Order: sequence, then C-alpha cells, then structure tokens
Amino acid sequence: MREQAGSTRELTMTRAVVAGSLSCSIVLAAIGSFGMARFWTVAVVGLGVVTLAALRLATLLWRKGRSIKPFITLAVLNLLVVVPELALRAANFQYRSSIQFGYPGPKQLVYFDLDEKLFWKLQPATAGLHSLGFLGNDFAMPKPRGVYRVLYLGDSCTQQGYPAYVDVFLNGFLAGKGLRADSASLAESGYSSHQGRVLAEMYGEKVQPDAVVVFFGWNDHWLAYGAVDADKVIPDAAPKTGLRRAGALAHDNLRILQGLHKLLLSRADVRTAEGLVRVPPDTYRQNLLAIGRRFTEQRIPVVFLTAPTAMYRRGVPDYLVRDRFADRAEDVIARHRAYNQIVREVSAGSGALLLDLEPELDAFEDLDTLFVADGIHFTDAGSMLVAEKVARFIEVNLLARAAP
Repeated sequence: MREQAGSTRELTMTRAVVAGSLSCSIVLAAIGSFGMARFWTVAVVGLGVVTLAALRLATLLWRKGRSIKPFITLAVLNLLVVVPELALRAANFQYRSSIQFGYPGPKQLVYFDLDEKLFWKLQPATAGLHSLGFLGNDFAMPKPRGVYRVLYLGDSCTQQGYPAYVDVFLNGFLAGKGLRADSASLAESGYSSHQGRVLAEMYGEKVQPDAVVVFFGWNDHWLAYGAVDADKVIPDAAPKTGLRRAGALAHDNLRILQGLHKLLLSRADVRTAEGLVRVPPDTYRQNLLAIGRRFTEQRIPVVFLTAPTAMYRRGVPDYLVRDRFADRAEDVIARHRAYNQIVREVSAGSGALLLDLEPELDAFEDLDTLFVADGIHFTDAGSMLVAEKVARFIEVNLLARAAP
C-alpha cells in the first residue's frame, strides 16, 4: 500500500509540475494573443493540446508501470526555453547585431555575399548582373567613343530598373546626333548614401560617366542596428556556409538567442533602441556633398533626385513600425521630408542639379498607378514615368552641352 501511495504521489506531483510549467507558457501566449497575431493564437491552441496530451500520456505510462521522469525534464525545458521565449516575444523584444539592418535583415542577408566596404553585394550567380556585380545593362570599359554614359547611385528604387528606360528615351533624343546613351547602375537594395559614397570612390573614374544620377534617402533614415553605417564593421566577408546560414536564421527567429546575444556583447554595441538612424542627417549631408565633389571636380554634372512617396496621402504601412524600420509612423513621414530637404539644400549649395521628384509625383491624382503597396517602390508605370522625367531633365539641362 505504501509503495502504491508513493507511486500515486509521484504521478500527482509530475502532473502538477507539467501542468504548472505549461500553464506559464499558455498564459504568456494568451497575453500575446490580445495583439491578434496568428502566431499567438496557434501558440495558445498548440500549448493547450500539448498540455492535455502530456498529462494523459503520463497517466497512461504510469498505469503501465513505465517511468514518467521524462515529463519532469519536459517541464524544466519549457521553463528554461519556451517561457523566456514567449515572455520576450510578449514584450516585443528584438535585438540585432551591428552587422544587421532593417533590410536586409538576417533572413535576407545570408543570401548576399558580405563585403568589407559595401557590407553586402549580390552573389555572382545572380541573374542579370553586369561586370561590376550589380543589376542592370552591361557596359564597356573603357568607354567607347560616341557613348553618353549615365552613372546611377541609389537603392532599390533605382535597382528596380528605371535606368534602362532612361537609355531608351535618351537614345530617342540622341538619334541623328552621333551619340548613343548607356547606363552604369551601381544601385543595390538596402544601400544608403554611405555605400553610395564608397561606390563613387571605388568606381567613379573607372566607369567614365558623362553624368551622375544620385537617389538615396529611404535607407538612410531607417533605424540603425548596433551602429550607424559609418561605424559598422564586417568581421568576416566570406560567404556563409550552410551551418552559419542556419545559425543566422535561428538568431533571427528566436528571441531567447537574441537576448543572450545582447547580454554577451559589449555595451558599446547596444544602441538600437535609442532612435539612431543608419545615416544621421549631418552625415547624410556630408555624404551627398562628397559624392557631388567627386564628380563636379572632374566637370561631370551630378543630378540629385528627391525620393517621392505615396505615404503622405496613403499613410505609412504597418510593417515599417512592426519590423522596426522606425519607432512610429509619424517618424517615417517627418524624417523623409527632412532628408529630401537636405537633398535640395545640398544641390543648391554645391552647384549640382536637382530633379525634385517628391512634389512632382505627389501631384498625380492616382498614386496607385505609380507606387506599389509600400508607397516607396514604383510600379512599372511609375518606373517608366521616373525614367521619362530623368531623361527629359538630362536632355534639357545636359545634352545641349554634349558633343559627339
């Protein structure tokens, strides 16, 4: 009888420990479910099912005389791993190291090659790359006679491909004048003016442009992770192996790993939550001035573009705050206006040219024809319109001085 009573107490205690441990997870998941995210609903249901199944299975094994000690281990692991993970998620905790960005985040960055100067570049096997490793039409170096070449420095808005349309328009303007136009695009998604400045120094002379078009701003005013772009260091520029890629993905998806990472790193690396942006306004100004000087000193005209958006009228997409590109929706609008104003001031004070796309596109009645849902990137029609405006601007302001 005493043996039976002791065994019964073991079952009761085990069930109580399992139920108590898993209940902590269920409560945290229930708290998170008030945000109505699908993850939390699935977590509540899943944990409820696991709890009932664990209690039932423990009883069945006990009746068959089997050991039920593994259920204590399950309860302990839940308290050590699942409960902290859910607690961090409920608190909306995230931490990313100094070599990470809003975009590309860890999930995307592992599919790029790390680069010591540019932070990342497209992998060489990517379709559509030209000889310098960027998307766009290829171009001959040295530049052949009779070619009017436009160099493009920019982010994903330029990488989308409007420079190729500019070529078409310019070649129409140049027909019969002994010139043909081509484009050298060094634009990459996620790039800021910091990378644009580096590219101007690396390739400005090599590409031999007749004009330079500069389009930055969006990535410059997104929140910085760990350090501003000018202070970032890529410790290992080698391509990621499968194991390292898996580790990066785990880090991106598990808050408990991010929490441990934050605890292990020095205080100097923890600056994400202070509202610091990738390229602060004064640095943005200096980057644009440096890009302008790089070419105007060689008598190569520079055209700065302000970045248009549909957000002023549509509103800011939820993902920009949810995914920590900005702390608040109003920050996105205020910063974007401010960074476009810096472009205007740099152009006015440096002798560069300005194509002020922001008010021009904002004046269109149907912005849905020009912008995709994020209000940042262009539809095909939007890219065509931007290309037409850039080509017409170059024709009116620059081609009159070009000689065959």
